[in-house]
Amino acid sequence: SRGDIVVRHARQQGAGDVWGDLTSDEGVRRIIQTIVSDRGPIDVIVNNAADQMIGEADPADPARWHAMLDATLLSAVRIVLAALPHMPSGSAIVNVSSIEASLAFPGRGPYAAAKSALEAFTRSLAVDLGARGIRANAIAPGLIERDGLAESWPEGHASWSTLVKMIYGLAADPVLLIAAQPTRGVDVGSIEFIHSQIVAARDRGAAVLLVSAELDEILGLSDRIAVMYDGRLVDVFDAADADRGRIGRLMAGGEK
Repeated sequence: SRGDIVVRHARQQGAGDVWGDLTSDEGVRRIIQTIVSDRGPIDVIVNNAADQMIGEADPADPARWHAMLDATLLSAVRIVLAALPHMPSGSAIVNVSSIEASLAFPGRGPYAAAKSALEAFTRSLAVDLGARGIRANAIAPGLIERDGLAESWPEGHASWSTLVKMIYGLAADPVLLIAAQPTRGVDVGSIEFIHSQIVAARDRGAAVLLVSAELDEILGLSDRIAVMYDGRLVDVFDAADADRGRIGRLMAGGEK
């Protein structure tokens, strides 16, 4: 598995590995004690444990909520509390969050709530530990590709793939952005995010060419609209002058 590959690579670089149960207070204490005994004070903590429960059917199941909070939020709390006595000034805590802490996706309530709480926990740590010289930050790196993800969560994987392409494209601060069917197959939460990024790029001065079969998308984002039929550009007009009936006729090959 990829996990075994990571462990093998870490060992080759001189790192050690300690196995334990992060959902158990005693299990976490044993992990921290082992690390301190073998390596000394702890300089950096990266909390990356989570349980996404891809494919689970019922987000209203109380057991699912308890398991999610235990693995995704409380594991980080346990580790930080157990490690703090062994962390000197200048050390750092990094909690791995998710864009789902601020964007809603269907059926993902337990995971989103856990990540939102993790970010709030991180902000509190930053305030409480700043005087001790200990930094606390949260990062949201986006979807992490792993074995079986595309098969077990095809709709979510498609949305994330589109988001990643959009984010990478905008990171270069382009002077020209070509967005071709940017929200096809994407969930509602991602559509809102993608639209906001397209508008932001325009507001920064980029020229944006939006190609879409979604009329609402065209009308909602465009300053000028060009209609094509059978490979030909048949008309161009300001969005303020757009009329659905007129656009529909042009799209079907009708006259201006």
